[in-house]
Amino acid sequence: MVRLTADVFAHAVPRMNCCQERELDLRGLKIPAIENVGVTQDQFDVLDFTDNEIKRVDNFPTFKRLSTLLLSNNHVTRLSPTLSEQLPNLDCLILTNNKVTPPERPERP
Repeated sequence: MVRLTADVFAHAVPRMNCCQERELDLRGLKIPAIENVGVTQDQFDVLDFTDNEIKRVDNFPTFKRLSTLLLSNNHVTRLSPTLSEQLPNLDCLILTNNKVTPPERPERP
């Protein structure tokens, strides 16, 4: 497993995708958790965490630019309840082939 350190971000491949969005490729690194994402300084529209071992989608600083998170083929079971505050412009969250369960709803009296 690879911890997500500043060094990993420095060696990740940035590119312009077909939609002309700045994308950072962090695919297939066996990353167990999202951490230290602040070192990217909100420079990317897309973060690609496909094919890792992430269990929770949390621990983001406030990123106003980030619009897409790709998290297919991970072990995601939980989303942060404050994700919409941390990523206010997130409009695409891909969670294909994960184990996300819906949040519990409070019982009605």
